[in-house]
Amino acid sequence: MTFALAGHKSLENKAQPHRNLFSTDPPAREYTVSIARNQIMKVISQKQTKMAIDHIAGVLNKEGANQTLTVQEWLDVAETRPAQFMSSLSGLEVLGLLGFGDQLIRAEPVAWSPSAPR
Repeated sequence: MTFALAGHKSLENKAQPHRNLFSTDPPAREYTVSIARNQIMKVISQKQTKMAIDHIAGVLNKEGANQTLTVQEWLDVAETRPAQFMSSLSGLEVLGLLGFGDQLIRAEPVAWSPSAPR
């Protein structure tokens, strides 16, 4: 089955059933190779990484967390108590998938300072 959008050949998408990417089945390997060829690399800067981790730290803090743990450790905690960490769980999963599992997240309350906006 082939889908085309406005007749553009570059936008064609061949629908294929979901297959295990690590399969030894030859058709599955061909599908995996086609995925790899169509990958676009995105560079994530240190500033973007820090912003994402700081954002997740703020969300965790709002959800009552008050520890410094790695992304993977937070994931382990959040997966056992998804009701408590509803807002942060998906962000933690994304950070883990991107390879930031060893990054520390400080979900500790921020100390008040007179110069901080209220």
